[in-house]
Amino acid sequence: MRVIVKRILFLFLFLSISASASSKEEIANRIKALLSTLPANTISGVLIYNPLIQDTIFASNEKRPMTPASLTKLFTTSTSLSVMGGEHKLSTKLFSEDQDLKDGVLNGNLYIKGFGNSVFTDSDLESFVNKLKEKGVKVITGSIVGDDSFFDDVYTRED
Repeated sequence: MRVIVKRILFLFLFLSISASASSKEEIANRIKALLSTLPANTISGVLIYNPLIQDTIFASNEKRPMTPASLTKLFTTSTSLSVMGGEHKLSTKLFSEDQDLKDGVLNGNLYIKGFGNSVFTDSDLESFVNKLKEKGVKVITGSIVGDDSFFDDVYTRED
């Protein structure tokens, strides 16, 4: 909560600085002065860009990777809901190259493809098994492969 309060305070301070400052240099000096008052262990990154004149007003650690704050997650969620809609369901699906399951054998691999369902549970997996049984599948000749290709390949962060 303290981080959010500091960020809101910083935003208000920035707005008051930019309203009274007359040059980029003056704005930069005032922001540097504010940043110097933060505790030594504070991780910060600032990028102030004016899209009207396509100019960077101030930048400091703007490319430094950081864990998003809860407030940032709200913007991400809001955008996701706006783009996908409130009824959108994140899913996990089964795929196979075998088109004929009537013989009870799934020839080849069974792919479990994830599309972002963060609440996939054991009961969801049991449901998949039951659906395969309903289709008469008794044997899978290949491997069961978890397919995460829907996502990028960044699995870890340096922090």
